[in-house]
Amino acid sequence: MIWSACSKSDPPGGGFDSPVFSVGFEAPPDSGFGLTAGLNGTYLFTKVEGGTVSNRVLVMSGAFADASCPAGDCPGSVKFEFKNEWLDDVVRPDVIFAYDQSWEYQSPLNDTLHNVAIRWVTPEGSVLRSDILPQPQDSSGSFSHFIILDSEPWEMNERGEKTWKMNVDFSCWLFDSIQSQERRIMGSGVIAVGYR
Repeated sequence: MIWSACSKSDPPGGGFDSPVFSVGFEAPPDSGFGLTAGLNGTYLFTKVEGGTVSNRVLVMSGAFADASCPAGDCPGSVKFEFKNEWLDDVVRPDVIFAYDQSWEYQSPLNDTLHNVAIRWVTPEGSVLRSDILPQPQDSSGSFSHFIILDSEPWEMNERGEKTWKMNVDFSCWLFDSIQSQERRIMGSGVIAVGYR
């Protein structure tokens, strides 16, 4: 059984023979940051939220965090959140997470569907998010990108939700709303999210 796709409340001891999921990025002035599910107590928590009668928008997420932090909001965690492509309580993962699919970053000025947000809680505890401010633009349109390089169905998570595996490449600005700081990150990973 592969435990790196999702996590249980009581994860097994030890590591994995061949971890599947990881994320890494450069975040100047630091040299870089990376996490691998199944190593050093890190797990990938996948889930899907929303889909109620009043709010039919689904938020599909995957968070790399310590095994004791299923919310994925502890220092040293990274979370990816995707919104479905239309007002419905189901998604077509093979369509929205298709190969070579580009996603726009969520913005407080343009809260549309089919967008992505990245949250990084630094090892020091600062919460940096891509969706606090609009992503800066350059003359060609944007400094930022989020591209799905490959995708496929994966295993059910511990809540019985389907999960989808993706290879991704990304670049964006992350913002700290408290200290008004910004950090540019550039990275890639093999991630998974819950969906229905």
